[in-house]
Amino acid sequence: VRSLAADANQHNDLGDLEPFYSDLLSLGRRLDWTQLGELLRRTQNVRTVGEYAHLARVAPDQFPLIYSAAILTDSPDGVASYLLNFGSAGAADLKRSLPLGSGAVRLLVDRQLPVNTGASASLGSVAQTALLHPRLMLVGKYLGYILGIFLLLRGLERWMIPTAHRSGSAGALEALRVGALSLLFAALLFIASEPFLLRAASLSDYAAQLHIPVLLSSVSPPAGQPSTSPSSLMDTSTVVSIGIFAVLQVVMYMLCVRKLADIDRLDLPPALKLKLVENEENLFDSGLYVGMMGTAAALVLMVLHVIDQNLLAAYSSNLFGIVCVAFVKIGHVRGYKRRLILQSQTVVSAVPTTAAAQ
Repeated sequence: VRSLAADANQHNDLGDLEPFYSDLLSLGRRLDWTQLGELLRRTQNVRTVGEYAHLARVAPDQFPLIYSAAILTDSPDGVASYLLNFGSAGAADLKRSLPLGSGAVRLLVDRQLPVNTGASASLGSVAQTALLHPRLMLVGKYLGYILGIFLLLRGLERWMIPTAHRSGSAGALEALRVGALSLLFAALLFIASEPFLLRAASLSDYAAQLHIPVLLSSVSPPAGQPSTSPSSLMDTSTVVSIGIFAVLQVVMYMLCVRKLADIDRLDLPPALKLKLVENEENLFDSGLYVGMMGTAAALVLMVLHVIDQNLLAAYSSNLFGIVCVAFVKIGHVRGYKRRLILQSQTVVSAVPTTAAAQ
C-alpha cells in the first residue's frame, strides 16, 4: 500500500491505489473494525483484499464461512485461491471440513484439491500413508498397474507360445512388445480410474468476470457462420470406446500369434507348414475386418444418437486394426515364412545329395 501511495504521489494518479480503497470500503461495510483488522493482518498482498471484496459481493451468504476459514487457517490467500478455483463446490468443501478442526481446513487449503465424497472405505494405515506421502503412493499405484498388466500379458504370451518354440532374441522381442502393450493398457487404466485428467477445467462460479455492455448487432455472428463453444478435451465415453477397440485388437493379435504357434508345433515338412500359413491369411487380416466393423458400428450408433458424436472414437478402431495387422504380418508372419522357405530349400537341396551318395 505504501508503494502504491508513493507511485500515486509521483505520477499524480491514483492508479492501482483506487481499486484497493474501493475493495477496502466494500469489506468495511460488511465487517467491523476488529474483524477487518484481523483479516488484513493475515493478508499478504493487495490482490487478496480485492479477492475477498469480490467474494463478499458474489457470495454474501457464504462470506461468514469464508471469513472463518481464513482466520482459522491463518491463510486468507490460500482460502481465496481455493474458492476462486472451485466456486460453490469449494465453499461446500470448506463447510464440510470446518467441523473437523483447523487441521482439516489447512490440509484442504494447502493441497488445493476438492473433496472426493464418493470415495470408498479404506484401511486406516493405508489412508494415513497416502495422506502423509501422496506422491509416493500415487507412483506406487501407477507402478502396480503397469506391473500387474505386464505380468498378465506375459502369462498369456507364454501360454500361447511355449518356451520350446522361442529363441532368445524372439523372447526379448516379445518381452519388449508386451512391455509396450502394458504401458498402453496402464495409461487407459489411469484414465478410467481418474477421468478428471482429460476433463476440461470447469469455470468457477466465484471467478471474477468482466461485463461490458455492447450492442447485440455488433457481436452477433454473420449469417451462415455457426457459433462455437469450447468443449472438453476428451470425455470418459470416448476413452472407454477407444479402450474397448484396443482390447479387441489385442485379442485378435493373440489369436493370430497362437495360430502361428500351433502350426509351428505340427510335425510336418516346412513346405506343408508354409501352405498352412498361407491358408490362414484371412485370419491374419482379421484385425482390419474387426477395425472396419468397429468404425462402421460406431458411426451407425452416432447417426442413431445412441452415443455422442465423436469421430475420434470411431476411427480409432480402424487405426488399431491397421497397427494390429502390421504387427502380425510384419513382425511374425513374414519372419516365420522366411524361416520355412529356407528350411524347405535346405530339405530340397539335401535330397539330390542323398540320392547321389546312394
